[in-house]
Amino acid sequence: MNGISMGLQVPKPTAERMKTFYGGVVATGMDDREMIEIGGETGDWEHDRRNVSRAEVIGIMRPRVEEILEEVRDRLDAAGFFYPDHKAASMKTNLRNLWSRMPLTRSYAQTLHGMLRQMVRWANRR
Repeated sequence: MNGISMGLQVPKPTAERMKTFYGGVVATGMDDREMIEIGGETGDWEHDRRNVSRAEVIGIMRPRVEEILEEVRDRLDAAGFFYPDHKAASMKTNLRNLWSRMPLTRSYAQTLHGMLRQMVRWANRR
């Protein structure tokens, strides 16, 4: 399901375009002021010609991206990536910081998730 499509009640192609051009993980003060015009073809001028802030789009995307980050962290933990133990906390913090500083769209996050999932599948074949 497409969170933006459902959350903003827009067609999926519109939601995909919004993710690509305006998506992100971390909202800044500027994102509250950056308005995105939503166009549609419902015939309802009020509904079709409205604006949402970039911060709203990020707010819809962030939970799914966070979910993917948790899965990545869990898989890395299971693979023994966070070693030695005394460095694990700082490594997890570094991973979190890296994740939040990337201009990460949902599409990028899904690609990363798929890559890691495939690596785990391949490793389990041995």
